[in-house]
Amino acid sequence: MDLSVDDIIQIYKDTLCLYNGIPVKVMDVNRDKRIRIFNLLSQKAQWVDFEFEKFSSPKGRLGYVNIMGVCLYIKRQPVRRWSNGLTRNNMSIVTNPLLAARDQEYAVELAKERTHPSFISAMFGVYPSKEEALLMLEKGDKSVAFDRQFAIAKVGKTDLILMYKGVMVGSVEKDGSFVFERKFEYLRNLLETGYGKKDV
Repeated sequence: MDLSVDDIIQIYKDTLCLYNGIPVKVMDVNRDKRIRIFNLLSQKAQWVDFEFEKFSSPKGRLGYVNIMGVCLYIKRQPVRRWSNGLTRNNMSIVTNPLLAARDQEYAVELAKERTHPSFISAMFGVYPSKEEALLMLEKGDKSVAFDRQFAIAKVGKTDLILMYKGVMVGSVEKDGSFVFERKFEYLRNLLETGYGKKDV
């Protein structure tokens, strides 16, 4: 597809998207249709020629991102100006209301930039297991997602809270089992079937 420079800027600039299947952030577009991308895998920037078929939108929804000892729920929201990927304008970040804001501020700022390598795991649905998440909490993390939609938050010294899309829906027992609040019991099947764990 032959796009004008202005079209490329509008659709791609400042977006988190895929280039040859690799997560990148489009940093700049020049008048020669050269694009400066930041590769989340290598954590390096480079200039490439714009080729429409090499750029694609992230597949499916995003969900939780584990970043700097906390997890944030990130979703794409509809805006009037369409972009190929995730931008500051079309992303919504849901913090954990049970955790202190100061424990999440730095992670929120990093998430807004969309260049942290943790986005790679989230984009491809790769998360730690429940057991790994519990171990990470024991070692000092404040909250850890083990699924696109589910996470565990540590409140106080011992209380473990089950979260769904940023909302408290239950608790975690000492043996690792989940206890859902009655109104959220319907989520148990969603969690047990592994919906949102990985792209297949």
